[in-house]
Amino acid sequence: MNQPSQSGMIGNGQFSNRLLKLQFIMVLLYFLMIPFNNATVTHYILLAGTFLSMYCIASICIVRELNAKRLLMILMLGITALVSMLFSYRHLRSDLLYSLVCFFFLAVMISINNYEKPQVDFIHFVFWVCLLMAVIVSIYSFLPFAYLRKNGTVAPTLTLNLGNSNYTGVLLLNILCVLWASSYGEKYHWLVLPLTAYLLYLILKTGSRTCILGSIVFAALSVLRSKRPISRWIVLGCLILPIFFVPFYLWLFDHSNYWGVRILGKSLFTGREETFVYYLSYLKKPVQIIVGNFCEAALQNAHNAPLSVLCSLGVVGAVLYYALFIPSVWQNNKNVRHPTAHTAVAALLAVSVASCGESSMFLGGFPGVSFMLLYLWLSNYSGTDNGTEEGDSTCTPVY
Repeated sequence: MNQPSQSGMIGNGQFSNRLLKLQFIMVLLYFLMIPFNNATVTHYILLAGTFLSMYCIASICIVRELNAKRLLMILMLGITALVSMLFSYRHLRSDLLYSLVCFFFLAVMISINNYEKPQVDFIHFVFWVCLLMAVIVSIYSFLPFAYLRKNGTVAPTLTLNLGNSNYTGVLLLNILCVLWASSYGEKYHWLVLPLTAYLLYLILKTGSRTCILGSIVFAALSVLRSKRPISRWIVLGCLILPIFFVPFYLWLFDHSNYWGVRILGKSLFTGREETFVYYLSYLKKPVQIIVGNFCEAALQNAHNAPLSVLCSLGVVGAVLYYALFIPSVWQNNKNVRHPTAHTAVAALLAVSVASCGESSMFLGGFPGVSFMLLYLWLSNYSGTDNGTEEGDSTCTPVY
């Protein structure tokens, strides 16, 4: 495959970094709007952030080339979606098309992430923006709306006025990961330690057990800021865990004698099994098991990322999507030569583990897509603006 010229890579990298800076400003605005609970303003912030993400990815695609194998997989994913619509009982709506476009842009970014390199000034910018986000959510945790549900009732777990504690846990986990990943070498890195400890405490207060598990995985893998790749067995385990989570959970529900077991103050079975069965019920016909039921499942948050993709795009779509994602993370981990890249890979593994119970990060919606793009980029970081170290000319691509 032909590689773009070095000058082209640097030039496009500067443009892409500027676009991602704008995205993170929109993420910051999203967090700033939380206390006001203004659905209209929040909607436009989400819309603007999503289109910035798409524009950023499209700008990279202009000068990047997908190898034939990955391009074929993307096309097959699109064909699967079209066939799925034909076998759905409902007509395609504009909001479903929007969800599909977001999902495909994320899939494309996963495919080309191994050629994009972040720059030092961009990481410095992200550090300060994320530091501000951490301070903001810390302040919010003391305010009256910290435990409010969408319907205005008081929840026993932390929600930060975001509707539900699982989604809150995922956003807090992302702030934690980005803050720790971007703080390496920063002059004021000492500010990160107390904020990191408090963010871990807030994640615990959400009661989201998969997010808590994800934060434990992240802390264990990133605390030493290694320059070496993470063990391939750990990488593989974290990436495939969400795939086997739903079958194991439902099997455990049918065969378990541990109904009285409580984990973190909640029963082992909290009704999530009913949610999983409900989404699986969208696959009404044998052909929908193969290609999904997109017009009904609609890439909704099924509280498990592989399940969300399976119900919408079937076995074919789920296999194709994870056949893009898993090799990308695997190759980025092999290329790790810097603590920031190591920490970014740890963040990808952490959100993968958290996706056992929350799928928003893997469906292309904002602000999750901005964090996902950031992890993919930071996992390519090698300490220089052109993304290479002495003696290296390129980063190993994924084939």
